[in-house]
Amino acid sequence: MDIKSTDLDRASDDSAIVSPVVEDVPSAVSKGRLADRLAAIIAACALGLALLLSFLFFTGFVVNDYHILAITSALGFSLFLGAFAIVPMGIIVVLALRAYRNGGNINIYLWVLCLILPWLILSLLCLIYTPLPAWMSLTAVLCALSLTFWGIISLGFEVKYKIDLRSARANSK
Repeated sequence: MDIKSTDLDRASDDSAIVSPVVEDVPSAVSKGRLADRLAAIIAACALGLALLLSFLFFTGFVVNDYHILAITSALGFSLFLGAFAIVPMGIIVVLALRAYRNGGNINIYLWVLCLILPWLILSLLCLIYTPLPAWMSLTAVLCALSLTFWGIISLGFEVKYKIDLRSARANSK
């Protein structure tokens, strides 16, 4: 809040104008970082890949069975298994967009790391042990690795900012 000279002229001699000191503390991680936006795009692509794999898994059942009960059972099975990949990646998309719009914080990056680590492990296992096409497994591994690195690096920036902020406050006292 600024006090203009015209405000001082209007004030009577008996009253005192008290202006609060407003300190702008910048967010730890700036808003609108390109890394956050890229992470949201990569997570959205991984979400699409998880949906595609669930669909391919479902069509494998449909090719062999034509009864409606077996097809609905296969659909439920495919969606249930796919939910282990789809739901965490959907949450990561939301968290990355939140970090892009509002700036990140430690909680966002910790949640991303907790949600992406199973993806990383399972995608590596898919690459090594399953008969899935190699491009799908490799794409999942690359998406999981890039999101893991984004989470670790952003978490490091956030922790460094918090340490610098505490030391600056301690030095000012």
